[in-house]
Amino acid sequence: MLKKRHSTVKVAIAMVIVALCAMGALYFIRSAYGFSRTYSVTLFAFIAIVLIFYMLSLTRWRDVVIVEQLSQYPPEGLNPIQTGCIIDGVVNDRDIVAGFYYLAEKRYMDIIEYELQRFEFKALNEPTDEADAIKILYRAIFNGEKSVKLVDAADRIAKAVPAVEAKTIKSIRKKKNREIANLTGKTRGFRKSLLNTKGEEAKAILTENPGYIYQIIPYAYEFAITAKLASNYDIKEMDPPVWYFPYGVDEDYKFDVIIYNSMLRNLPGELRKEVFDKLNRIQIAK
Repeated sequence: MLKKRHSTVKVAIAMVIVALCAMGALYFIRSAYGFSRTYSVTLFAFIAIVLIFYMLSLTRWRDVVIVEQLSQYPPEGLNPIQTGCIIDGVVNDRDIVAGFYYLAEKRYMDIIEYELQRFEFKALNEPTDEADAIKILYRAIFNGEKSVKLVDAADRIAKAVPAVEAKTIKSIRKKKNREIANLTGKTRGFRKSLLNTKGEEAKAILTENPGYIYQIIPYAYEFAITAKLASNYDIKEMDPPVWYFPYGVDEDYKFDVIIYNSMLRNLPGELRKEVFDKLNRIQIAK
């Protein structure tokens, strides 16, 4: 996701050409309007300084080093759609699905499986302090309603996906290369920590923060490492997340690896059927 570092030689050649054109233009203006030599030289010096700074912004100032920073938690202020974009430079279906889990984990909505592999969402709170992409996704889901079935919101969600993609990419691109490099290092370090944390270290994290697994599920799904996460943290029986209600379980059920896997399989499955496949057909038709 880093901004491209352009060739110094090519940029320098382009700047020289622009400078020569500017000199010719200044000469013409001076001859036509009778500007003083001092005024012309000052104006050319200003243009030259601007060109130098612009050349540096395209070359040396984009030179950065990415340093992985290990952490058990995601970079502060980044949602999983953004971390996915930082990793590979695009927003894909997996990132959008991670956005649903993120909205639920942050208590903006509940996810309810009312029939096997059929879902509805219950609105709880507006994500007023979130990135624009998250707000767009939330509004596309609910459209002012308090409860909505995925099948009924599918068209709105499909139409909103391009805007979610554009807003996410823009939120990263507007940052300077050094900041993007820092976030990239933090994101990679976070992913590596999720992959490598296990045994006593994993138990210690869950003892300190029993809800840790649910907090990082949106990111683990986006990183495509949820199976590894279940293995590392030895998911057997846990208190269920407050935001997910699976189909066909008792009221006092325990969250185990079977329900964990179905949660991470069934919702993406219906989203793929009702939203992404439809969106792909629309794009192909265009």
